[in-house]
Amino acid sequence: MYLITKKLGNEQYYYVVKNIRLDRNTWKKITIYAGKNLAFAKLKSINKDIFEEIKRREIELRSEYIISQYKQDRVLNNDELKKLESMRVQYDATLAEISDDTKKLLFDRFMARFIYESNAIEGSKLPLKEVVKIVHHKKPSVYSERRDVQEVKNSIVAFNFINSNAFKFSHSNIIKLQKIILANTADVNFGYRKVPIIVGNSLTSKPESIRREMIQLLEWYNTSKHTEHPVRAAFEFHIRFEHIHPFEDGNGRVGRLLMNKILMGNTYPPLIVKNSNRKAYFNRFEKSTAGNPVPLKRFLLNCFKATYREFFANL
Repeated sequence: MYLITKKLGNEQYYYVVKNIRLDRNTWKKITIYAGKNLAFAKLKSINKDIFEEIKRREIELRSEYIISQYKQDRVLNNDELKKLESMRVQYDATLAEISDDTKKLLFDRFMARFIYESNAIEGSKLPLKEVVKIVHHKKPSVYSERRDVQEVKNSIVAFNFINSNAFKFSHSNIIKLQKIILANTADVNFGYRKVPIIVGNSLTSKPESIRREMIQLLEWYNTSKHTEHPVRAAFEFHIRFEHIHPFEDGNGRVGRLLMNKILMGNTYPPLIVKNSNRKAYFNRFEKSTAGNPVPLKRFLLNCFKATYREFFANL
């Protein structure tokens, strides 16, 4: 945001301007009258209504654009798309307004909870308070299971990796993510698996098909990230990745990280799938494997909203 002035006669009029990027080639400008002879330094403290109005108009602009660009489906209809844009704008504005120290505290809190829940889904028994200690570089309890502690340390490295500029969607980076997640914790072969795996009651991709299907998945994503709504693309990528189940171990943790990479890479807040919802999560994956992904996508959308309310809505 920036300030412009217009002079009419002897009077000077102030306007707050924000340029909004809707896609790679489309920009819109929001201009709000801020008053006469008003120093910009005082604007934020004197007239927060101006900033709320900018957010309101940005939500309106983004919602109109999103609805015009992306198709509706049974999960992301126009009402849901508008809600997503509202959350996105509020989230982006919050991150812009808070200090770097506050932002770090926020994401450390999120990361601790995300890692706790994601690892618990895969069988970790480490309590949340112990995960928080490790995230804040404190020693966990001496009674903590060594493997569970190492999994948390690995997950911190993995979380930071996907949020770095070094991470791009590629075979090598996805395999590297698995290696980070499982380092010093599992006696498995790293990389795409060479053995068959059954998850629940569902078959996964045959070992000889995995590389081809992962190539197809990455090709699909590289096309769809320009044509599909980012939240829809994130959910769809997660579903397709888990159906392939490319690794001997670490598929769920890697898949949930990749889903959040897509969300955050498009300035949407990340989500957490809670261990308390593990049964519902797995049941919906079973339905998805059988050909009905709608319940799983609705489940993930509800996780997205719940995470937003818990971590980002009331800062």
